[in-house]
Amino acid sequence: MRNDNEGAAAEIGPAIEEAIRFSYLLGDSTRWMRRAYDREMQKLGLTRAQWRMLLAVLHKRSPTQSELAEMLDIGRASAGVLIRQLEDKNYLQRHEDDTDGRVRRVRPSQRAIDSAAQMTELGNAAAEKLFAGISPQDLETATQVLKAIKANARVGLG
Repeated sequence: MRNDNEGAAAEIGPAIEEAIRFSYLLGDSTRWMRRAYDREMQKLGLTRAQWRMLLAVLHKRSPTQSELAEMLDIGRASAGVLIRQLEDKNYLQRHEDDTDGRVRRVRPSQRAIDSAAQMTELGNAAAEKLFAGISPQDLETATQVLKAIKANARVGLG
């Protein structure tokens, strides 16, 4: 006798079943990766989200809050919270735009600039552990697969 779950699995087919298994594995993997990066960034008193924000500001140099929210794919309010937290830790500063006084820009503080090398070192150390034993070719293949999934998801949600 077949239970309801077996019937559902037979109806969706092996390719869809494998895609669902992959989805769960991807979710688990990203959760463990986030934990690994969080553990490394704690050494600087940062969360992974704060670290990502800080890297974005260091990369772009003087973005607006809206630009940061878009770069990190988060809401403006969430970006504002992260900026405020990083201001409180003396990593970021807000200032008026040189040409438009209504616009506020975010720039890295000297502390952020001085910490950039250590942040990179800690991020690289986590990545080295996370991706140990994975060939550059396999990583490139995985990257292409994830880009395709992301594109499909954006089309489906857009």
